[in-house]
Amino acid sequence: MVGIDALAGPSEVAIIADKKAPTDYIAADILAQAEHDPNARAYFFCESKKKIDEVIKKIRAEKADISKQVEIKHCSLKEAVKNANAIAPEHLELLVEKPSELIALIQNAGAIFAGYQSPTSSGDYWAGPSHTLPTGSSAKFSSGLSVMTFLKRTSFIEMDGKNKKAYREIAAFAQSEGLAWHKKSAQIRISKD
Repeated sequence: MVGIDALAGPSEVAIIADKKAPTDYIAADILAQAEHDPNARAYFFCESKKKIDEVIKKIRAEKADISKQVEIKHCSLKEAVKNANAIAPEHLELLVEKPSELIALIQNAGAIFAGYQSPTSSGDYWAGPSHTLPTGSSAKFSSGLSVMTFLKRTSFIEMDGKNKKAYREIAAFAQSEGLAWHKKSAQIRISKD
């Protein structure tokens, strides 16, 4: 018997693009996400209104009705990062000239695809990260499926009784939570030598 990972889906991507990002790349990556299923989501944040218009035109030329699956927002790259962190997307594409400048600001994403040449599909089929990544904002507290998901870990604690300050701090925390015996359990070790 083994535990299983969480149910994943629907699939999602957030794309942060600068004004130099290739229009074809952005449109293809949005359409690739949308083709998963009708509930798949794509978020597109771009600093250039012109680039947004070009992407919309390109998607319409493909005759793809994905309007219910895509959210598009014109904003600064800084605001785009803030939005991406709030969404905590399964996939995050940084289609910007200098992705390293944004990577340091990313707090929540299942997998980050850095640079114009790194589509989400590279993670699906070639680059190696888990294909089962946290969805539905769960990247705020969870990671992609890995061998670690199926390992059972045990913590091992051994105190030698010499650090009286540690016992006093344990007692203080216990007192603040109103747990008298937790407090006593730590305090008794201070008085015993």
